[in-house]
Order: sequence, then C-alpha cells, then structure tokens
Amino acid sequence: MKFFRNFIMWGFLFLILSCTEEQTFSDPVDGGNGKLMTGVFRDSEVSGLAYETETQLGKTDVAGEFLFLEGENISFYLGDIYLGSGIAAAEMSPVSIASTPGATLRSTEVRNIASFLQSLDHDRNPGNGINIRDNIARAISTTDIDFANMKVQTLGEILAEIIQKTDANLKPVYSEKAAVHLNQTFGKVYVPENYTLANFLPAIESWHEFSPDAVHWIHHTGENDRLLTSSLYDKRPFRIIMQYEYTHFNAEGLPTEFLQRLYANGSVAEENTVRVTYTGNHHIETLKVMTAEEKFVSKLEVQNRDGHHRMDEMLHYGEFGEFLFREKIIYDKMGIKKEKVFYSSPQGSSKEGGSVDRMGTTTYAYTKHGEYRVVTHYSEEDILTDVYRYREDKTLRKSEHHKYSDSKWKRIVEYDNLENVVSVTVVSGD
Repeated sequence: MKFFRNFIMWGFLFLILSCTEEQTFSDPVDGGNGKLMTGVFRDSEVSGLAYETETQLGKTDVAGEFLFLEGENISFYLGDIYLGSGIAAAEMSPVSIASTPGATLRSTEVRNIASFLQSLDHDRNPGNGINIRDNIARAISTTDIDFANMKVQTLGEILAEIIQKTDANLKPVYSEKAAVHLNQTFGKVYVPENYTLANFLPAIESWHEFSPDAVHWIHHTGENDRLLTSSLYDKRPFRIIMQYEYTHFNAEGLPTEFLQRLYANGSVAEENTVRVTYTGNHHIETLKVMTAEEKFVSKLEVQNRDGHHRMDEMLHYGEFGEFLFREKIIYDKMGIKKEKVFYSSPQGSSKEGGSVDRMGTTTYAYTKHGEYRVVTHYSEEDILTDVYRYREDKTLRKSEHHKYSDSKWKRIVEYDNLENVVSVTVVSGD
C-alpha cells in the first residue's frame, strides 16, 4: 500500500506541474470504473485521517468524509501509522478496518483504535467530532502500533512525545472510556469490564494537588495488563514528579498496596506506602497513607465519584479514626478543578452553597497553558493566596504566597529555568 501511496503522490506531483490553473491537487482521481462516492469515518466524525483506495488518495475532512469507488478497498492512516483497512462503504468505523476476525464494537483492537483517535482530539470533546491536526500527526515518531495488543503505556508515551514537541493540551482516553463513547455513537451501551482502566486510573489520577493540565501520566503494565508503575510528569520542563510502584493486588487485578515516591530535582524526596480498599462494584473506597517507618500520614474515604470516575467527595480521618473534614471537588466541563469546598460534618449535601458547616473554600485560576495562576483559600480566620509567575517558555519563575489576617506575611520563592528553588524570602507585617 505504501508503494501505491508514493506512486499516486508522484502522479499528483506530475499533474500539478502540467495542469492548468483550474486544476488543483485536491481534485479526485476518476478511476473510470464507476460512480465516485462519499463515505464518512465515524467515532463521531473523524477529520485528519489519511486514506487511500485503488483510485483515491486524500484526508478525511471536517465532516469525516472520504471518496471511493464502489467495491474498492480502503486503508486509513494517521501520519505514517497504519490504522487498518476494509471494503469502502458509506459509513466506516474502527470496526470496519479492524484485522480481528468478526470484530465488533467490544473487540480489543476496536477499543484501542477508538482510544488512540479520541486521545488525539484537538478539543478533547469527541462528542462534537474528532479533529486531529496535522502537527499532531507529524509529531509522532513511531510508525508501527499493534492495536490488537496495544499497551496503556504506548498511549501515554505517544502523548508525551506530542506534548514535548507541540505543547498540545491532550489527555489519554483509556480504551474502556473510549469504548463507551464509540458504542454510544452507534446507539449501543458498553459496560466496562477492565476495572483498572475504567475505575482505578481515573480515580488515582485525580488524587494529587498539581494543576491537572500541567501534568501527564504514563502507566506501565506487565503480564495480563497488570499495573507495574504509574509515573506523573511535569510538562514544563518535562520531568518526573511522582511515581507509584504497585506491589499487591486483589483477585480482580486492582492494586491494594503501592509505594508512592515524590521527586524533587530529579531525586526521590519522600516515599510512602499507600493501602487501598474497594467497594463491591470495584471502585476505590479508602486510601491510607503511611511512611516507610509505618507512621500514619493520612486516610480518606471516598464518598462520591463524578461521571468520569474521578474522586470528587472524600471524608478525611486522623490517625485514631477521628473524623477531620469532608472535601468536595468541583470540576468544569473540561475536567479542570475549579474549586474545593471543605465541611466540618461528614453528612449532608455539599452541593448546597450556603451550607452552615462550610469550613473553607479553595478556588483555582489557570494560565492559558493550564498552569496554576492564582490559588486562593478562604476561611473564617484567613485568606491565603498563591500567585505564580512564568517565563516565556512557560516554566515557573516565581511564586508568591500571601497570608491576609491579623498578622500579614508574604513568602517569595524564586526558581531557575529547571524550576529548582533558588531563593526563599519571607516578609512579615504590612
């Protein structure tokens, strides 16, 4: 097929050099064997896919459309990555091009193709169409993906490469979630079966204080797709900032214990052990954090998850089981953390803005690149504000931590271009 692609490209080049002004490179090739037809590649409509038949060569447009003659075979590519082939039809999908015999919407290969395409969608909203831009396709150096056996880390590594080359704001859509959307497109219902991908990863990825759009996860798996490690990277500069190493699992393959390593300046600065329990329907129920010396750090109990399985309401407990506070996280429609609200009682609806048990609120404002710009915590006693300032390359240059109460103070932290701390200055009083 690649020989044909090159042959056609050289043919087009010849036509361009010899054609009149009215002829263009985008003119379809008429094979002379039938009526030229239009098809649509759908997982929502997918634009930006290269395609080729015996007579046609082009890219799917904003409506996901391609051209073909009846009876032709058609192959689809993203850049030089071969997605699959099938008999051209008015409607094509990952099922149509899968190599798996008798492929269905539930097939592993089909789910992986959907995961790959949805993860590259420019606006991260496959419901309004999947738009894959040319610079994204060009940024991918690999040319060979076995979608029938694609590992979750492959997706993470491809997105990491794209992020470093283009600074695109992309997030992985794991195959179980991708399959839900793909099935909805065709009026079907998909019930996820892989609890690690469907439940655990979305929940554990939401459990950190970093700006969601400023970090990137890569998960590595071993035999039977069991998790080995989960690594969290800062995008600017791209470096590891946290890692989970999974050590114990339950019968469903879900982690029940893992080591949590926090990094500073490229080295491990802190290591804790995290123990996990689950509900009867395989969602995280509790997370208990202990130091390497088995000293208590924290414990939380998950009360609620949003529609994307992110933890959004938790109860926090002390070392001896005493209740400390309830925490509610509010996300915007893009999955970005807008606000945290803290309550003094474990019961009640945290959705009521005027709740009498409210202890405090933290609000988040972001730069256009997804970094924290201002983080402010309001309580009855204090207002605490963190202001972040960045260089042109989007690395952190300075942070200012302000406290407004009876006794005002400000802490100024300066960073080098690798975001290592250079100096800390504390100013007290007015």
